[in-house]
Amino acid sequence: PTTLMQDPELVDEWKREFSAVHIPSILKGLDALMTRDSLMERLSQINVPALVVVGDEDKSLPPYLSRRIHDRLPDSEFVPIPEAGHLSVLEQPDIVNKAILDFLDRKIS
Repeated sequence: PTTLMQDPELVDEWKREFSAVHIPSILKGLDALMTRDSLMERLSQINVPALVVVGDEDKSLPPYLSRRIHDRLPDSEFVPIPEAGHLSVLEQPDIVNKAILDFLDRKIS
């Protein structure tokens, strides 16, 4: 997506980081994710404010899935981050930080 085209240095950094990862550990983690029970039905029981942030170009967890999470949370806000994929906090840190700070300002004050 956008980050791949606009920030090749960040992409190179990710490649270096990911190439150092222990593959069996990654596979074990993925297996745990795929075989665990779904928590979607329990989201309605969460009684604290929540901010659901998603990169609008996320291929790993597409925005429509994050929207489903938001729809099940009783007190949540949904913030799609433009020109960002799954690592929106790294791809668009200023936008993500502003979304978090604005959310906290609204909920704390």
